Amino acid sequence: ARLLPKYIADPVDCRVLDLGCGMGLCGTAAAALGAWVTFADRETTPLLLARYNALAVAPRRRIRARRCDWRTTRLGWRFDLILGADILYDATQWPYLESFWVEHLAPGGLVLLAEPGRQSGDGFIQWIARPPWGLTQHPGIVPAEGGKVGVGIRVFELRHIQQQ
Repeated sequence: ARLLPKYIADPVDCRVLDLGCGMGLCGTAAAALGAWVTFADRETTPLLLARYNALAVAPRRRIRARRCDWRTTRLGWRFDLILGADILYDATQWPYLESFWVEHLAPGGLVLLAEPGRQSGDGFIQWIARPPWGLTQHPGIVPAEGGKVGVGIRVFELRHIQQQ
C-alpha cells in the first residue's frame, strides 16, 4: 500500500485490478487514492468483504467485484495496474497468471505482486525474469506485533516490455 501513490499519480483515470483479492486490502488502498478498482477472486465471500471494506473509503460507483479464476476467466477489460498479494505460492499457476496478465494489462501498465519471502518467490524471480517481462524488486519489512522483528515482504514490479 505504501508503494501505491507512486503508481497512481492520476487516479481519475487509473483502472486497478486486485487479483485474488482476499479481503481487498490492496484494492481498498488504491480506491482510497481515487482509482477505479475491480476486486477479483475465485470465492464469493472474499469479494463481499473486499467490496464492504472499500465502501468505507470510495464511492460505490468506483468499485466492483467479479468472480474470477485466472486459469479460465477473461474479464474483457484492461487495467493500468494489476495487484496481487500472496498469489505466487504455487508454481503450477504461474503460466496461467502470466497469460491472464498479458490479456488484462493495458499498454504501459504494470503488475505489482507482494510476496512474503517464500522459496517459491525466489523461483518466480528466475521464471519471470525473461522477455517480454521487465522485473524490478522492492524489498520491504512489515513490522510484527509487540516490537518483534518483522517479516520480509517483497514486492515484484512487472512491466510487459512488448506493450510499451
